[in-house]
Amino acid sequence: MTRIDKMLVDLAVNCANNTGPVKVGAALVYRGRVLATGTNQYKTHPLMMTRGYREDQNWRHAEVDCIINALRHMTHKQIANCEMRVVRAKRPSHNSKDWVLGLAKPCPGCAQVIRNYGIARVTWTEDAVCPA
Repeated sequence: MTRIDKMLVDLAVNCANNTGPVKVGAALVYRGRVLATGTNQYKTHPLMMTRGYREDQNWRHAEVDCIINALRHMTHKQIANCEMRVVRAKRPSHNSKDWVLGLAKPCPGCAQVIRNYGIARVTWTEDAVCPA
């Protein structure tokens, strides 16, 4: 796990606006430096009403939250020059207090928003092998 992944897992797990079991964090990274972050949360935004999102997916996804946060201090061109990193934290079992990485591939709606902002490189975590 990279230092950015660790930071995003901590950010997602400790997000006060998400008490659910799915914890996702996203970052816009330029030359190894994190410029903006976002987490999934029980809020919404007009970007979440675009094509590609199902009606039951209208909470704010981490990728969209990251772009919204970036727009506060970055231009579209600056955002397009960044890489997006997405991580998902999950529990290996119901009674575990630990977190492991899970599949965090952006959904079709987030993939469309990412393309709309010109972000060409997106990386995500894969499911971790959990001990039996």
